Amino acid sequence: MPLILAGLLLFTLFGIPDDMADPNIKVSARSGKWAGLIVLVLFIISQKNRELTFSFKIPAYGFAIWPTLLSTAAGFALSRFFDLIKRTRVLGIFILALVATTSITFYSYIFITNVRSTVVFIALGITFGVLFHEVLFPEFRSEKLKEINDKKNKT
Repeated sequence: MPLILAGLLLFTLFGIPDDMADPNIKVSARSGKWAGLIVLVLFIISQKNRELTFSFKIPAYGFAIWPTLLSTAAGFALSRFFDLIKRTRVLGIFILALVATTSITFYSYIFITNVRSTVVFIALGITFGVLFHEVLFPEFRSEKLKEINDKKNKT
């Protein structure tokens, strides 16, 4: 589970936007990444008086259907929203929210054990929703591959 969150965070930090994005979009995305990390620092500071328990022990989970279904729908919608804004400067705001929520979730999974079960099912649901969106609408990936091939052919 922490690997899924870490992978999503790393992809957000280093994989978005693509290399061929407009310079204004790149600046917006970079600013969103740093702002998201600042939100993480603010969250950590806000936990000053909370007793934190570091643990990598994997607890037994009972399946939580509603958080999983709702987060699957949210992941699907977020992926669709990303397709709509990927070429605009609004991408920076989306990345800010994604970096902040993913890093806070990762932190909470490791240090706040009473939210761990909910975090697991929400993260898995969102990941499933995003991937399901890619199954139904693979145009984004094929469009990106076409752009990369066109760029190679021009050189």
